[in-house]
Amino acid sequence: MRIISIGEILFDVYDYDEHIGGAPFNYSVHINRLGHEVYFISAVGEDMRGDRALQYISDHGLSTKFINIAKGYPTGHVGVVTDKGGQPSYIIDRPVAYDFPSLTSEQINDIISFKPDLLYFGTVQQMSVAAKELICTLIELLPKTKCFYDMNLRDGHYTLELVKELLKVSSILKLNNEEAQICCELFDKKSMELKNFCKWIVDEFELEGVCITMGPDGCAVYFNGEYFESPGYQVEIVDPVGAGDAFAAGFLHGLSKNWKMNKACDFANRLGALNIKKKGAIPDWMIEEVFSLKSNN
Repeated sequence: MRIISIGEILFDVYDYDEHIGGAPFNYSVHINRLGHEVYFISAVGEDMRGDRALQYISDHGLSTKFINIAKGYPTGHVGVVTDKGGQPSYIIDRPVAYDFPSLTSEQINDIISFKPDLLYFGTVQQMSVAAKELICTLIELLPKTKCFYDMNLRDGHYTLELVKELLKVSSILKLNNEEAQICCELFDKKSMELKNFCKWIVDEFELEGVCITMGPDGCAVYFNGEYFESPGYQVEIVDPVGAGDAFAAGFLHGLSKNWKMNKACDFANRLGALNIKKKGAIPDWMIEEVFSLKSNN
């Protein structure tokens, strides 16, 4: 696939160290490793983290062509706190560089000529006026490109109106089971079983399909009017940050290969679980590790 990914690039700051991340960037690195061509759009600051980010992007086979320097703003950074159950929460400082992505006319023409199959975006960056205007421009200029919306709701960094607008332009939605519950509350719906939620949101926003991650329990998908659950993998939790982004890359890779839904979901579950076993949102991995992963069940 040819993919445009737009969103935040940042550093996840833990107690004693930090690792590069940001959901759209994590996804971009993983999907690129799987052999797909990616243009990643974001911004960094004029600082050491920005220099490190640009070097990391280059070292991992992605182009820095669409990463602009947002003067006067620091490179994105997020405090990561993990609870006793291993679930992370995030302290997000804004405004930061990724809130101000921009493209020249020449860069926009390059993207149109690229003829992308998929446009990936999330919610966090779209709270920025500049980012929202840019995504609207891209969607308008790429009418044949499918939109993949990885919801990634973070406390204080989404609104009902924004979520609704992004859903209206989406082709495929990905979220987790907690976010499904938040959506029910946002849209004044009673709590639903996942199957009913999937049917409702697909029908309400005319989506092609929806995928819901459920942590170690795997995932649930709803495509072509059919609901399917795929069991997950119980693994030692080293760092849960970025697992959903790895899953998204694995799932879309499977769809691009026209795999049957159970195979695409299993591959995505494996890649997400492998990510959890290593430190950082974008750990190195080999494809052999993905296929050799064994469940502890």
